[in-house]
Amino acid sequence: MTNHEIDDQLAAARPAKTPVSAFTSRVMAALAKPATFASPDRRTNATKWSFVMNYLSHHKITAISAAGVLLASLSLSGYAYAQGTDPVSLVKRWVTGQQVNIAYQGHTYEHGVHRSYSDAAVSAFAELQTVSSLHFKAVNAFTRPQAGFEHVSRLAPDNFQYPRVGTITRIDSTMATIQIQYLLGDKTRPSGPLDQQLSVPLAELSLYRQGEPATADRAATGNLVVFYQDPYWRHQTGSSTAPAAVVHYFAFELKHPLAAIQEADQANQGPLAKNTADVGLYDPSWGGISNICLNNGADSCDSQNLPTDQGQGLYTMQVHDLGPKDVRGIPTVLPTTHLTNNHNPGVVPFSELAPDVPSPDLLVRNLEGRITSLQNGTITIKTSSGALWQLTPATGLLDQFKTNWKSPLKIGDRVGGSVVCPINDLNNRSFDNAHIYALKRF
Repeated sequence: MTNHEIDDQLAAARPAKTPVSAFTSRVMAALAKPATFASPDRRTNATKWSFVMNYLSHHKITAISAAGVLLASLSLSGYAYAQGTDPVSLVKRWVTGQQVNIAYQGHTYEHGVHRSYSDAAVSAFAELQTVSSLHFKAVNAFTRPQAGFEHVSRLAPDNFQYPRVGTITRIDSTMATIQIQYLLGDKTRPSGPLDQQLSVPLAELSLYRQGEPATADRAATGNLVVFYQDPYWRHQTGSSTAPAAVVHYFAFELKHPLAAIQEADQANQGPLAKNTADVGLYDPSWGGISNICLNNGADSCDSQNLPTDQGQGLYTMQVHDLGPKDVRGIPTVLPTTHLTNNHNPGVVPFSELAPDVPSPDLLVRNLEGRITSLQNGTITIKTSSGALWQLTPATGLLDQFKTNWKSPLKIGDRVGGSVVCPINDLNNRSFDNAHIYALKRF
C-alpha cells in the first residue's frame, strides 16, 4: 500500500486504541470529510505538528444567529444515550486479556486493566463522546451558506484552542460570562484545572441543551458546559471581497458534574500509556463522517468515496508488487505492477505537500457532482447546489485517463475531487491543472 493510500484511509478514522484526544478528534473529524492528508502519529494521543501544518488551511463559519444557522443544520439527535437514569444497572464490564470492555446504552468502550473508572465516569465519558460528535456536526452545519455568507476554517497551530469545561455565571442582553475550570487536553497539552473568566458576545455563541440548540438566556446560568472556540474565514458569497477572520463559540451543556468529567478524562492528565494495560478509556468506534464537502458547505460529498482508493483517478501512479519471497529472500513469483490513484504531482506547493513552506493563503476545497460538459479539455461539473465547477487538466491527461481505465470521461459521469483555492478568491469555480489536487470517477 502506498503512503497516499494509507493517508486516505487514515483520513476516514481516528487511530484506534487511544483515549479521546481533543486535537486529534477535531482534526481527524475534519479530515474524515473527503481529502487526502498526511498521516497522524499513532504513537501518541495527539497528531504531529507537521500534520497540523499540512492541515492548517483545510478545516472548515460567523456571528450569524446561532438559531438561524441550525435551522438548516444536520440533525443533532442522539444525545440521550449518555444520560442513563440508573448507570449502575446500565454499565456492564468484562475483561479480555489486558483490556476491560464496557457496554453502556448500546455503545462499547474499552480501557486497560490497570485503570479504573466508576459507573458515573463511564456515563460522563459517553456524554463527552456525544458532545464531541455534536460539535463536529454543528461545525459542519455552520459551513453551509447562510444569509449571503459562507465560512471555511482558518485553523492553524497558533489559533487552535482546546475545548474547555466551565460554568456559565452570567448572561445579559449582549454577553455571556463563563468561568472556565478545566481544559480537555491530550498528550501534547495534558488536561488539567483552569481558572479563567471569558466574556463571549451572544451573537457569536451557539448554545446547546441536551443536544438541541437553546437560547442563551438567564435560564442557562449556573450550568456546566463544554466550550469550543473555533476560528473561521467569513466570505460574502458571490463577492470578490477578501474574507474576514472571525471566531465562533459552541457551548454544550453537560448533565454530569465536573468531578465525573475529570475522572472520565484521567488518561489525558498524565504521561502516555506504554502498554495496553495502562490505556485509558476510549471509544473504538469513534467517528462521525459528514456529507458536507470540505470547505465547500454549499455542496454534498459522499463520505465513502473521496477518502478511499476506490474509483478511477485522473492522476495515477504505478505500484510495484514484488510478491512473496522464499527463506533466502528471493521472490517466488515474477514482480508485477498495478495502477493506483494519486494526487496531482504538478499541484501548486502548499502546506499539504510542503510542510516547511507556509501557505496561509491557500486551502483545499472538495467537490462532487456529474459532468455536464467536456469542451476544449475543460471538465464542467455540476454539484448538488447547482454550481458549475470547471477543471482544466494538463494536456494529454484526459487521453491518458482513457488509456488507463479503458473508458473515457464522458458527460453524465459522477466525479469528485479537491482543488486548491486562494483564500481571497473563494468565489472562483474555474481551476487550471496547477490548482487541481485530485479528481476521480466513481
